[in-house]
Amino acid sequence: MSQIIILDSSQVPNQPSGNFTVNYPQPIKLRGAGDWEIALIRADLVNSFFNITATTNTNKMTYSPNSGVTVRVVTIPDGTYNIIDIERVLHDFMLTQVSGLDFDLVGGEPVFHIFLTPNFNTLRLEIVIDDADFEFDLTTGVNGDINRLFGHPSIKYTGVGTNVGTELVNITDDIFSILINVSIATDSWNNAQNKGALFSFVPSVPPGSAITLTVPKPIYTRIKRGDREVRNITVTITDQTATKIIDFNGEQVVLFCHVRPRQMLEFR
Repeated sequence: MSQIIILDSSQVPNQPSGNFTVNYPQPIKLRGAGDWEIALIRADLVNSFFNITATTNTNKMTYSPNSGVTVRVVTIPDGTYNIIDIERVLHDFMLTQVSGLDFDLVGGEPVFHIFLTPNFNTLRLEIVIDDADFEFDLTTGVNGDINRLFGHPSIKYTGVGTNVGTELVNITDDIFSILINVSIATDSWNNAQNKGALFSFVPSVPPGSAITLTVPKPIYTRIKRGDREVRNITVTITDQTATKIIDFNGEQVVLFCHVRPRQMLEFR
């Protein structure tokens, strides 16, 4: 009596793969008098969600090479970045500006004066300025909100010095794990809220890589009692709070779920 249900975002047009609904012209009938339950047994997706985007207002850095006379705004393309990547974007931008102002040439090699240095012992970001004329502006508003990813307050740094973040680096933008939720599941609690979570994971592959999740010991959760005829299922893939929907940027999601009559728990 058990069934396999495949939920494939590529078969559902004009819906994001992090939040899509599959409709069944012929309802899936869960027969019998007792309850049914569902578990995730496999998921295929891609590590394609971004931590730097224009939408979240985290894609801009502002600096001045001459004490505020000239202000440069660096726009970071939407994507997935670590601190070293972001520093590279900053330095690459400086190279497109004025030699002798935004950077120096020493022995034919560029020398920069602002550095983003992650401290892996304290988990804080050190913003280093080694030229008194340079400023690095992290005040929120026009300059965006990248300071919250850096763990720094809304502030403009001026003068020579090492500026240490007051908070831990939050480069994942508050996404610490991924929840796979389906609308017909119940009895899955996220703190005080009854959610339809089937599985949680932390991506362990580099950005752009395929994620294949195989669940060796599926955990079953009860299907809502009113869903004896399943006419649709909504898949929502979120952060750990179940409030922020993950944007896979056009990459598809396929879930394989096992549905069966509810089993009695056996304690040994």
